[in-house]
Amino acid sequence: MIQQLPMVSVELMISNLRILVESKQFSSAEFLGNFVISVPNQQKTPHQNIISFSLFGDSLFGKSEFVRSLKYFKQSLDILFKVYNNPNNINNNNNNNNNKQADFDNKQFEYELKYKISLCYIKINRNNLAISYLESIPFNSRGLDTHLTIARLYKDIGKEKSKECIISYKEVLKLCPLCLEAINSLKEMGENLDQVLIPSINKFQQKNNNYNSINIIDLSWISLLSMSQYEMKRNQPEKSLILLKKVESKFSTNLYVLEKLALSYLYHDEPSIINTFNIFQKIRLLDPYYIGSMDIFCSLLKRRSLQFELNKVCNDLVASNPYCAETWTSVALFYFLKENVEKSLENVDRAICIKESHEFAHSLKGEILLSLDEPREALPSLERAFQLSKNILTARELVRCHLILNQMKEALVVAETINNLSPDYSKTMALLGMVLANQPEEREEARKILTKALTLSPHCTDTVLTLSKLNVVEGRFQEAIDILNSQLEYQETDLMHTEIAGVYLTKDYHEEAMIHYNSALEINPQYEPASRGIARLELIMKGIDPDQELDQENEDDQEEGEGEDDQEENDDDDDDDDDDDDEYIS
Repeated sequence: MIQQLPMVSVELMISNLRILVESKQFSSAEFLGNFVISVPNQQKTPHQNIISFSLFGDSLFGKSEFVRSLKYFKQSLDILFKVYNNPNNINNNNNNNNNKQADFDNKQFEYELKYKISLCYIKINRNNLAISYLESIPFNSRGLDTHLTIARLYKDIGKEKSKECIISYKEVLKLCPLCLEAINSLKEMGENLDQVLIPSINKFQQKNNNYNSINIIDLSWISLLSMSQYEMKRNQPEKSLILLKKVESKFSTNLYVLEKLALSYLYHDEPSIINTFNIFQKIRLLDPYYIGSMDIFCSLLKRRSLQFELNKVCNDLVASNPYCAETWTSVALFYFLKENVEKSLENVDRAICIKESHEFAHSLKGEILLSLDEPREALPSLERAFQLSKNILTARELVRCHLILNQMKEALVVAETINNLSPDYSKTMALLGMVLANQPEEREEARKILTKALTLSPHCTDTVLTLSKLNVVEGRFQEAIDILNSQLEYQETDLMHTEIAGVYLTKDYHEEAMIHYNSALEINPQYEPASRGIARLELIMKGIDPDQELDQENEDDQEEGEGEDDQEENDDDDDDDDDDDDEYIS
């Protein structure tokens, strides 16, 4: 005899589903939830439908099935609107349901559903839709999580929503004065927090029956850290560095502090790449899976052609942080070093899909496209990077792109913008001098600016390199050598030896050039620019024109790739005349 299925209690099944979701047993919750939502509507009340669809969405969200969870959260919200926006339905429901439904706060549940829907949209990179749902929640009905989430989204948008961002972060601090993320973000935006924090801390202490205690909340230690990040936002890395060193003296193994210290050294006028490099290595020793700014570290590894080390970092990041943008920009750098541009672009696009507001990803994409001699395609990415973060690194790449396109006016606007943000900063002065140096009629002014920048910071690498290149262009060979040698005495690097070798090579001083190329490779045997320089020098010493050799290789490559697009390329020739890559000072 076939056993009959016992009577199903929908209310009990929903109760069990809630237990599983609250216990984070999402696979079991999904399994049970499939049965709950498949019970015919005739056997369920609309209220039970609302709850079951919401809980089922929770189980799917817990399994990272964000598109599916979005569907069921929306289904729950739709039923909620149909039931509770109709007075007749409300009366019927109250008559047919138990006391639990009578206590149901439909408005609060609506706001919770909207918050969950916004989280789904964030997970699938639809931030504009996420903001629209969050903004539909009345301001006074938003909880801590809602205010914090919408503040983060506003922050990603940038200056356009800075006012709303500040308001939301301040509301977060009213609810939780210990939210360090909000404190740091507001300090970075230059906000005075005393008017918000002091009443909030007093209220918090009173609530915890500890009003007279001065130790329940201690934020004294964070002020220096927050101020250091504010100075970084103002493009004042020297001030940031001073503050961070004080913090580091107390928290010498704090990974976040070390990360920010490494970045401050990177932006600093003095040649501090080695300091940045060493600090990132210290972070890796403390925690090889730390993700913060690791793509910046990978860019330094690429710059030094350290392929093995770069590969190791990428493997660690992919294994531990596959959903972070920094992971895939790091992988992109690895392929860029291996000259696999297609894979490099594929991975940088993946990073942008994960986090569109990650400025380094846009900057890297622009750099890759520039390496392909596609400045027009690179320009939007570099402009987006500069829009997201106006700093010397994003400005430098954007200026370089404008110069390649012979857009002197646009390059000057970018250089002046970053220089106005930090007028006493040698690197920004060097960038302005570089733009002017590319205009023959402005080279005298460029030299004045670069000389002032060098006086301000005698060992700023950007200034030294730009001024030496201007000296070469103007035929001041010995001055170029002297300024590079002075820098080399201060800090011996593979870069500086290679630069000096290049200057000697322009004057056909082959023996001196070879000495410096070899010195660069002694410091870093994998340094690709020095290896290429030696290869070029060896061709010259054999009486072979390296440029002619390169042109021949390019012609061979073009012949292999010619086909049905020949006519289109011919049509484009006239348009490209204005974009010829004339030599420029960079």
